[in-house]
Amino acid sequence: MVLALVASFQAFGTLLAVGPMLLPAAAARCWGLGVAASMALATGFGLAASVAGLLISYHANLPSGPAIVLAAGLLFGISLAATVALRRLAPMIGWDA
Repeated sequence: MVLALVASFQAFGTLLAVGPMLLPAAAARCWGLGVAASMALATGFGLAASVAGLLISYHANLPSGPAIVLAAGLLFGISLAATVALRRLAPMIGWDA
């Protein structure tokens, strides 16, 4: 039981360390832009997730790290859903997808 608890702490710590770096880049990658534009978009997503996470953390009295990862995850989910929706709607609208 203790081993499972220690392993879960290690996994959670890894997610908190990697999440702020990985999620904005994954969200920017959803949009299918070039390298420079994806880097700029990922930087903007990271900044927005950091500010939103810190605001949520301050006002809801939550830990800042998980709040930032949650905000970045929300940005990724929104980006993924928006790009899927745009790709499905593009032929109906007449856009090239």
